[in-house]
Amino acid sequence: SCNPTSSMTDQDTPAGSGSGSSTEPKTPYHRLDEEEGIGLVSGKKLFSPTTPGFGHLADAENSSGDDDEDDSDHEGVFFLRSGSMGGGDSTDDMLVDIIGAGNNDNTYDGADDMRHHIMATSRLSLRNGLNLLAFGANVFIHYGIGVWGLNGILPTISEVTDTHRTLITPVDWTHWIWAVIYALEFVFVVAQLFPSYRSRPVVLQGVGYFFVYSCLAQIAWTMFFSFCMFLISFICQATNLASLCFLIISQFLSQSRNEGRLEYFLLRFPFSLHIGWVFVETAVNFSILSQHMGLSEGEQLCAVIVSLGLLLMVGSLFLGANTSKGLVVPAVMIWAFVGISVALNRPSVQIKDEFDDTIIAGVRAASLSFSIVIAAVLVPRLAFIIFKEYFTIRISEH
Repeated sequence: SCNPTSSMTDQDTPAGSGSGSSTEPKTPYHRLDEEEGIGLVSGKKLFSPTTPGFGHLADAENSSGDDDEDDSDHEGVFFLRSGSMGGGDSTDDMLVDIIGAGNNDNTYDGADDMRHHIMATSRLSLRNGLNLLAFGANVFIHYGIGVWGLNGILPTISEVTDTHRTLITPVDWTHWIWAVIYALEFVFVVAQLFPSYRSRPVVLQGVGYFFVYSCLAQIAWTMFFSFCMFLISFICQATNLASLCFLIISQFLSQSRNEGRLEYFLLRFPFSLHIGWVFVETAVNFSILSQHMGLSEGEQLCAVIVSLGLLLMVGSLFLGANTSKGLVVPAVMIWAFVGISVALNRPSVQIKDEFDDTIIAGVRAASLSFSIVIAAVLVPRLAFIIFKEYFTIRISEH
């Protein structure tokens, strides 16, 4: 909502008009702050149009007629012409410029160019800072408690997993994917601090606070899992998954129509990789919980079958997405299915004591089959995308 910050009753008298001529109200501007709040600012002239729908900012004068007002206080602050006061212009058609430093002659070729200019010069927001803090805390807890175990005071995630192995627990080397996820998310939290990216819609509206929620849920999961509190840890992991799902959907809805490869890699790719592996971790936690609750062999097998089926369904849904950017999650599913199959080639003593060899062999074969099914669709699609991108001729009409 817009909050008036000054009176809108001031009016301009056109040059050369008589005392009886009608006055023309000055066009108010909307001030866009470092978040997304917008306040109404009046007392600035209209944009001087250069082409229909676009233009540059005319010389500024305040509502009281003081032409010498210093605009330095407004440097780096954005003013948008009010759509409601400018003949019903849409948001995309609003004319944008930056006040200050004599920067009153910028022109723009379109709405996307104006948005990019805004995003490239806006200030850091609270969300940018929280993303950095939440990520740092998550990495510290994950490696300080989950990997290091506070120097032996607490059991590590690996130790807890080894003592509670299930039929769908992947082999140990698959968990190295966390290093890749954290490295990519570190790139994201650094990139979203820079002017070129920090106020893009895919960050402010797309990521929002969902990344913070995800980090907090993962911190809680690490602590509760280390204490073998599997019910609460499963709830935390499910909360983590839900946060990432909302984040992915929100980013999809707020993505730019001309999103480049670099922007996708920096701002969206890390979360696609993250959510893919969290799907796997949630399934494994569900299986551990069923084992911890003392369910029978048949009931645990049922939980395993449901988990594998859900992972296959998730991979298939992302494969069906009409975009190459949906191929990351199916690739993670292949990684997980292969890891499960390899782990069951040499099952732990606990697994051997609890399940028959035929059941172990069946789950191993199912996991391997699922990885082959997803790869059979993923590889041709990926090859087609690469061929289309690098080996086709683009023809443009003038």
